[in-house]
Amino acid sequence: MIRSGTLGMMRSLALKLLTQTCSIATKDAGTDVYGYPSQDFTVVASDVRCRLLPAGQGTTNEAGQVSNRETITEEYRLILPHDQAIGPDYRVTVDAVEYEVIRLLRFHTDAITREALVVRSA
Repeated sequence: MIRSGTLGMMRSLALKLLTQTCSIATKDAGTDVYGYPSQDFTVVASDVRCRLLPAGQGTTNEAGQVSNRETITEEYRLILPHDQAIGPDYRVTVDAVEYEVIRLLRFHTDAITREALVVRSA
């Protein structure tokens, strides 16, 4: 286990590397006027320090078919402060581009940062 003073110093240094900002939104649990599940999102955090990087090794870019055309889903790694709430089905906006959270990566109790795998919203 890492000592609390050391962990605090490491988290402080990690924050300096988070050079971008983002807003984080959660999916509303309501229904629309026709009774279908709502596809609206509510911003729960804004101006959150972050870093968006290509996912690289350990994840896969998947090829699929949309309207008989091959598509490739590019995955990105979103790095956030260690105490930032985020989860699957959240939506993140970085540099005016929306991304959907697919899953969380490597969460530990003494984590220095929190990481999520994201893809561009359709």
